[in-house]
Parts: sequence; structure tokens; C-alpha cells
Amino acid sequence: MITTEMYFHKELVSPEIADNAKILILKVNTFLEVYERETGRETKMSSGYRSPEYNKTIKGAAKNSKHMSGQAVDIFD
Repeated sequence: MITTEMYFHKELVSPEIADNAKILILKVNTFLEVYERETGRETKMSSGYRSPEYNKTIKGAAKNSKHMSGQAVDIFD
């Protein structure tokens, strides 16, 4: 399960980004609950919110990455 604390890494964000992330986290957690139960595999988050400054430091990151607007998360198992 992903929490808002995990997603934002103590970053301060606008209310719009916070609202986007709340919707995303709810949808992702709903999916992960079923996925983990049915596969028996535990998932982890590798990337949540990214500030524009941090996003620029990531090789291969999209310039308009949805991570910067609270609309993307990377997970793995």
C-alpha cells in the first residue's frame, strides 16, 4: 500500500497536485490489493512525486512527466 507520506517524500506541493495524488493513490492501492492477494507478490513503490528540479536530474525522464503533477507512480514486485 502506498501512503501520501511515501508518495511525496516530505515535499510541499500545491493543493491541485495533492488532490491529483490522492485520487491516484486510491486507484493504485485498489489495484495493488487485488494484485498482491491474487499473486502472493508484495509490491513496492520506486518513484512517486517528483519536483520539476528533481525530474530534470533523472536520465530518460519525460520533460512533462506526470510524476510532477501527482498523476504517476512507478511500482515493482
